[in-house]
Amino acid sequence: MGARDDLSNAANSVPGVACTPKYRQTTETGHAFVQLDHVEYPNRFGGIVHWRVYVMLPADRNEAEQYVEDKALALYNALRPYMVVTSVRPQDTVFEAGGPALPTLVIEGTREQE
Repeated sequence: MGARDDLSNAANSVPGVACTPKYRQTTETGHAFVQLDHVEYPNRFGGIVHWRVYVMLPADRNEAEQYVEDKALALYNALRPYMVVTSVRPQDTVFEAGGPALPTLVIEGTREQE
């Protein structure tokens, strides 16, 4: 298994989260996907890969805040064995040019390149 599968499976271990290893177009609360953000070179260990896991939040801001409070720590704990988690933050994300800004929870981290 690779990093995408590791991260996706880890996120799936959190009740109410349904994560796929690659992008899928959905706005359903709790649906998630893994994205390779970038790779840093050179360093003496090889590449350091920066990953993001996007989790869709409810459109209602109050419900979104509650979802973040309910799931953020569980997602952090599930993902940290598979990457060094550097941030967990809610934000509005545009996935496609001209598309709507969608409320998401973004978990960012790094992992050595395989």
